[in-house]
Amino acid sequence: MGFSDVMAATGARVTRLTIRNCGPSVMVLPVMPQLHQTTEAGKGVPVVWKPYDSAAKPRRLAPGKVTSWELSWRTNGDCEHRGARRLEAKVAAATAILAGCLDLGDSHALTDEASTGPNGSDALPVPEATVRWLD
Repeated sequence: MGFSDVMAATGARVTRLTIRNCGPSVMVLPVMPQLHQTTEAGKGVPVVWKPYDSAAKPRRLAPGKVTSWELSWRTNGDCEHRGARRLEAKVAAATAILAGCLDLGDSHALTDEASTGPNGSDALPVPEATVRWLD
């Protein structure tokens, strides 16, 4: 299991988490992997991860097959030691780690709406991010 590079666009970040079933039997994959993000100092960063599609269901992955999730979040594009610098994903016994400037989950993470955060800003104290199946 592993992450792709983080792709950036105006106010958005996207990465892919890919998993291959290397075992001899079918794996049942959850709608979302377990996700935990931390700062440079190892402090947890609160982010509300939710499925992009509320009707998504767990999937079965046959031996030797590959599938991916897309993880996406909004950001202010400022990476000066704020927010998460490390994202860890777990699925069953597999773990993948993505480290670097993620712009994920700081108190200035942008939303899709204006005037939703403190003092009429567009920032949320606990930002949301989504996960969806790619295939």
